Amino acid sequence: METLEPYGFAPTPAAEPAVVGVPDESSEAQAAPPAHGYMCFRVGPLGLLFPSDAAREVLAPPPVSRVPHTAAWLQGLANVRGELVPVVDAAAAFGVARDSRARTYLLLFGQGEAAVGVLIDGLPRLFDPSAAVPRPTPTELPDLLAGSVIGACEHDGRTWLDIDVDQLLDALARRAPHA
Repeated sequence: METLEPYGFAPTPAAEPAVVGVPDESSEAQAAPPAHGYMCFRVGPLGLLFPSDAAREVLAPPPVSRVPHTAAWLQGLANVRGELVPVVDAAAAFGVARDSRARTYLLLFGQGEAAVGVLIDGLPRLFDPSAAVPRPTPTELPDLLAGSVIGACEHDGRTWLDIDVDQLLDALARRAPHA
């Protein structure tokens, strides 16, 4: 094998593996639950919350190819960096009017075959649940959203619905095909 040393590139030794200690059971770090942030986004009048690690990317909506015999809210498939991703129009799926003043973005969830893009109004943003007031979950919810809401809160005069992303995506996948 040719070496690059004549070009000024000497081989470097492999890094030593890091040794990570396991915290003592009595330590505060062990007692505290892992903290993760929340993100929020809007779809028309709906405000939705999700764990920040649930989404992977936000981008301008790419061109979409319609898939026959699927629900009208399933816009079709988009090519996102060589990966075919189903694109869901969340406003149509939830039966609400899109906010015409907000720019539409595609919020990507999942990886590989589990990837799904959801069209949302405006950019998602960080959400601090400690600044919100817990509220009862509204009883009137869109069908496709109802089984995915795990809580609700109010912040800045808007009700935010805490959603279980996996349940929502599962509900969308079950209802996407129609005869």
